Amino acid sequence: NPHMLGAIIGDVIGSTYEFANTNDYNFDLFPPGSDFTDDTVLTVAVADAILNNKDYGKTIRQWALRYPNPKGAYGNSFRKWMHSANPRPYNSFGNGSAMRVSAAGWLFDTETEVLDEARRSAECTHNHPEGIKGAQAAAIAVFFARKGKEKAFIKKYIEENFGYNLNKTVAEIRETYTFNETCQGTLPEALACFLESTSFENAIRNAIYIGGDSDTIGAIVGAVAEAFYGIPDKFAFMVSTFLPDDMKVVLYAFRTRIKSSSGIDLSEETKQLHEYRAKLRQQFSKLFTEKQNMLQHEKPLLTALYLNKIGHKQYEEFCLSLELQKLKHRLSLLQACINRNEKPDFKEINWQVEKQFAEYSRRVEAEAQRLAAASEYLTGTFLSKEDTKKLREIYHIIVRRLHPDINPELTESMKDLFVQAQTAYELSDLPALQQILLMLDYDDTESTKTGAPSLKDIIEKLEKNIQTLEEQISMLEMEFPFTFRNKITDEAWIKSELESIEKEIDTLKTEIKKHNDYITLLEEWKPE
Repeated sequence: NPHMLGAIIGDVIGSTYEFANTNDYNFDLFPPGSDFTDDTVLTVAVADAILNNKDYGKTIRQWALRYPNPKGAYGNSFRKWMHSANPRPYNSFGNGSAMRVSAAGWLFDTETEVLDEARRSAECTHNHPEGIKGAQAAAIAVFFARKGKEKAFIKKYIEENFGYNLNKTVAEIRETYTFNETCQGTLPEALACFLESTSFENAIRNAIYIGGDSDTIGAIVGAVAEAFYGIPDKFAFMVSTFLPDDMKVVLYAFRTRIKSSSGIDLSEETKQLHEYRAKLRQQFSKLFTEKQNMLQHEKPLLTALYLNKIGHKQYEEFCLSLELQKLKHRLSLLQACINRNEKPDFKEINWQVEKQFAEYSRRVEAEAQRLAAASEYLTGTFLSKEDTKKLREIYHIIVRRLHPDINPELTESMKDLFVQAQTAYELSDLPALQQILLMLDYDDTESTKTGAPSLKDIIEKLEKNIQTLEEQISMLEMEFPFTFRNKITDEAWIKSELESIEKEIDTLKTEIKKHNDYITLLEEWKPE
């Protein structure tokens, strides 16, 4: 599923190497200081113009004025154009027309349309023949790559139609290449980096490794490489963190457009299976979210409320009950001495009593700590009802997309992201969950990877997992504190419980007094 992030990834990675070219092929991909540049701003602008049928020049200018000082800055001629009251094309053949054009290669479905729209996107500023040619070459390379054409076909087409020499290797280019902002001095080198590559990452490393205008070469190479190879998750996740929300809106619209125009003709039976799986996924994620909510949010809250409203009296009852048991044990030890006509060893008796009730003392301390923790919990800051609802909704989406039990085709990086989402949910960290959702590129389409589990296998596993979750939730409902879920807000029930406990406390106090009085008499006893 295309992201249109290829150009942006290349731009961000190249941003720190534009004026500090590296000699190390294994350079750090995202060193401190990495950021999007004018290449990203204008790539998004062209996509926005196409998606919303807007004028290229006006849209490019609007986005440039919205981000007037990106990393690396705009070229002098473009800056004058964007600030002009009456902007006119300035006969440029700079590589800016090529670095921003990738959306044309994605969003149009014929060779003629792609070439025509690439020309239109360029000529509002770069109306020199070389400027237009550079944009067309970059766009058509993306177009043919996404259509599954082989590299040999793309190379031959570019050479025959645009006259670029694509025979140099990356090693040969590195020997003499210097900073060059022209289309004719950028496109051949960028396309050569793609043609020699073996993966998306290799293509990007080639682009930065040759030197020159690194962010723009990275953007051109990244766009074509994405269309040919796709993008590894780690790159998509990382670069998403650099982008502001308005750019993400355009990228989301792009993905939606691509998805809606690439439907697959399925049999009626397969369609029904997909629909059934979608229902099961929704049911699973709902149950999973419900269980997590019970354990991570409802359980601590209900426990804290119970301890705060009733637990303090139960604690008092427990302490008095323990005191009475200790008195009874002391009484039995004293009585044993009397029965043997021996003088009681009070030190030994005290030691025996404390030894017998050491575990109970630890329980008293633990209960006291629980009460203190409950009070502290209830004085904490809670999310509003609206934010709590939003937290659950976002987590529901993320579970549906990232839970390993319903998405067996997940990569390791996406599984790690799910762990991050679980942690954020447990901590009620709404901003973190929102960020994960933005990074996720949420898509409900099915996997078509070779070797992926069959649809029937996935459905069978989902049905089993749903049954397990339903059983787990039913068991939780029968355990403390969920058995008090409705009662803990019932003031009449709380009052009745407190009165019952208070009666028991009074009874315990009476018994304690009686035993203390009897022990006093026994302690005064002397052997005959």
